[in-house]
Amino acid sequence: MSICIIGMGQMGKTHLDMVKKLSISSNIVLVDSDKEKLSDYKFLTYQDYHDAISNNANFDAIHVCLPTNLHFPVVKDLIKNSNSNILVEKPFTLNSQEANNLVSLIKNGSKRVFMCGLVERFYHPFTILRDWSKSRRNNIVEYKLLRRTKKPKRSGWFADKHKGGDVLLDLGIHDLDLLWWFSNKNINKIVSVKRNKDRVKIKAVLENNARVEMYFGWDLSDSNKDWVVNEITISTVREKAAYYSAGKKLMLGNNKHTVKTERYPDAYREEIRHFYDCIKKGKKCRIDFNEATKSMTMLSTITNYE
Repeated sequence: MSICIIGMGQMGKTHLDMVKKLSISSNIVLVDSDKEKLSDYKFLTYQDYHDAISNNANFDAIHVCLPTNLHFPVVKDLIKNSNSNILVEKPFTLNSQEANNLVSLIKNGSKRVFMCGLVERFYHPFTILRDWSKSRRNNIVEYKLLRRTKKPKRSGWFADKHKGGDVLLDLGIHDLDLLWWFSNKNINKIVSVKRNKDRVKIKAVLENNARVEMYFGWDLSDSNKDWVVNEITISTVREKAAYYSAGKKLMLGNNKHTVKTERYPDAYREEIRHFYDCIKKGKKCRIDFNEATKSMTMLSTITNYE
């Protein structure tokens, strides 16, 4: 297979590592506007993705790992002017309008794979939580989701809210996507949104009247041994399922489990594997562009309330 990775920052490197570890292909082309980022690689490289496409046969797959503000224009161009399968990193776009615009460009009946890299759908404990919640959706009364990380070193494009978004787009989009995946329901009503610098606390109600509480914060101290702290609780009137990243604990009712898989890089590996299984085996895409718009719609509901 012929593969092109556009953007060789942190996420581009991660995608390349997973492609190599999975032995998907050695026919890889790398693109980045910064020539220095390409100097350590022995693959064919370009500074402009248009040159990469025009000088090579049509790529089987293109990974878009660019700053968030470039996702929309680049992916729009690739949908219209290439025949490649596309994997774009999260967040899908800067806003729901851009996301819906991209979905509208995809031709009915297209066999191309259009996938968004919302990696948490590929972390094994969350797939278990999803199966548990799916069988109880009509009885679930509350979802609680918390995600905290150390404050990222915001420089360059990521420091510009108009290019990289904020804590809600960076962290919140993961749990908004999980909330949709678990519940299959949109937010019906925002009860409150409270911001304090790099923290956001949200209370909402879903279409089925289930309560939602979410907290996202770039507020872990540098001394914390973990980069990310994540807690998810899903409750019916009589039972509860929960995941706690501290101690890697998964609870399903009264049954407690210790999670043995490593969140990263395992989830990234499974995400990339899934993308290529969709291409080669015709597997149904777990997080196609249409699915990716769901969390963007929730995000818009929250920001419009503010």
